[in-house]
Amino acid sequence: MVLTSAEMKWKRLENVPYAICSDLVTFRGRFYASFLSRNTFLIDPYSLEVTLLMPSPQKPLNYLVAFGNDELFLVEVTIPNFDVIDFSRFTCIVSRLDEEGGKWVEVTDLGNRVFFIGHFGNVSCSAKEFPDGCGLSGNSILFTNEPIYAYKYGVNTSPRATPQDLQHS
Repeated sequence: MVLTSAEMKWKRLENVPYAICSDLVTFRGRFYASFLSRNTFLIDPYSLEVTLLMPSPQKPLNYLVAFGNDELFLVEVTIPNFDVIDFSRFTCIVSRLDEEGGKWVEVTDLGNRVFFIGHFGNVSCSAKEFPDGCGLSGNSILFTNEPIYAYKYGVNTSPRATPQDLQHS
């Protein structure tokens, strides 16, 4: 549902799944919404036109993270199926939005970026903004949900980090 400012009425948004919206961010004046149905959509706030970004993420947990107004990233998290959920075995795949192509392009390195992902929103910044010795370095993802995990992305030089790359904080 969207609230139209001109009419001050709630309106059902067309062409989106009847699934829970797991993540919503604004980027370059548009909305990007990721749903538990594993689809991510671009929503124009003026026309309310909805565009499916292809290919759709295939992982069960998807997080959208903007880096300023320059780049939008998708972090896909996979937790292997076991009798007990073991967060020390999850893996991440990070992709950057190619706006012209309307698709996600996998990246193997986050550079000097640090992503913070949690219940209260996702943010990113340059590792240079942290004082020396604070324990955070570039190419990292910090999950701020309980329990808190720090994840070093792409350490093993392949696009997908392994469970050994995971470090508890």
